[in-house]
Parts: sequence; C-alpha cells; structure tokens
Amino acid sequence: MSYSEEQGDQPTRTLADLEDALSNIANSQAAKEEAKRIAAAIKYTFEKNWRFYFPRFHDERNKGYYCYEWAYAFEDAFNLESSGKHFKATVEEAVTPDGRVHYWLRIVSLETGQTIYVDDGFMDGSYVHDKRPVGGDYKFSPGTALSDQPRSKSNVPPPYRANGNPGAVTKIIGKNVYGGPVFQTGPNPTFWQRVGDALANQGSGGIN
Repeated sequence: MSYSEEQGDQPTRTLADLEDALSNIANSQAAKEEAKRIAAAIKYTFEKNWRFYFPRFHDERNKGYYCYEWAYAFEDAFNLESSGKHFKATVEEAVTPDGRVHYWLRIVSLETGQTIYVDDGFMDGSYVHDKRPVGGDYKFSPGTALSDQPRSKSNVPPPYRANGNPGAVTKIIGKNVYGGPVFQTGPNPTFWQRVGDALANQGSGGIN
C-alpha cells in the first residue's frame, strides 16, 4: 500500500499548521498555550536552519539536512518549550527491506492520549500528520533503526525557541561522524561552519 493510500485523503500541511494540530489534541487552556509555543519553536527551527550543500540526483535532504537530523532538531525545539506536564515527544522511524529509513517526531497529548506526527515532508510534502508518515516499503519499526543513525552520528540543526531566538547551548553529548561536537541545544552555526559541514558531508549517503 502506498503512502497516500495509508494516509487517506488528507490535505498537505506545513509547519504553520502545527499550532492548530497540537491545540486540537489538548484540553486545558494551559496545554493549548504550550502547544502554541512548541509549534512555534519547531517552525522557527525549520525556517531558520539550512546547510550549504550540493544537490544530488534524487536528493533526499531538505535544506541540506536529512530526515533524522530534522527529527532530532524538532525534538530539541520541543524540549525548549515543553513543561513536561502536557505533551511527550519521541523520535520514531520506519525502515525498508533494503535498509532505508525515515525519521519523524511523535508528539502525544498527556491529557487526551491523541498524537500528532511531524517530519521533514519527505513522504508527500506534508510536514504535519495525524498518522505515522509511513507507506510503500517503509514500515514502522520501533527500536530497529535508531542505532543506524543516533544523535552522535548526526549533524543536528540547532533548535530555536518560540520567540524565534536560538536555544542556549546546554551540553555537548558526543561527536558527529566528521569529528565535530554534537550539542543537545545550541546557537545557529556560522556561514563558514555550514560550508565546512557541507564539504564534509558530500561523501555520505542518504538514508531517508
């Protein structure tokens, strides 16, 4: 079954639609206000990040980053604005028989148990989903693919807060495949850092 068949007839949604999507699965006013902040942080994280890169044929990167890098960045943005009282977020993945994977962020309302999924638009150009963004050869596989591309081997874009300001650096949690540090949260990289990442990244293959 294709992605569109599994999802049903749903309109394409951008990250501007995330605020309504999260607010609609919350009950209390406090949760709805937090939903607005979380949605804004994720939206700014995507809008304000990019990585200089040389496009390839059938390039699977969005603004220079792969799906797993965006999923971790969205998780960081979520953590900047979440109180832990109203929502819970986890990174999930799907895998194909030949080893390709797709990553996204799952956000659950602790009040209603309802879920929204956020990704980089890889499947059909939609970034906000009511169901897991899987289909075709991509099958949801909890715990299977995370070891393939953990944070320590990813070049995660730095998160932004709901007010559009970059999140403060909190800690270094490891090194990426290029030997550079991986931050839990951090400021926007400079232009030359982006160029250096792009040059180092040209030898790596996509997996989403």
